[in-house]
Amino acid sequence: MEKSMSKVELSKEMRTSPTV
Repeated sequence: MEKSMSKVELSKEMRTSPTV
C-alpha cells in the first residue's frame, strides 16, 4: 500500500466514484 499516492488515488477515486 503506497502512502505517497494514497492521497492522489483517494482524490481521483472520490471524483471518479461518488461517496456511498
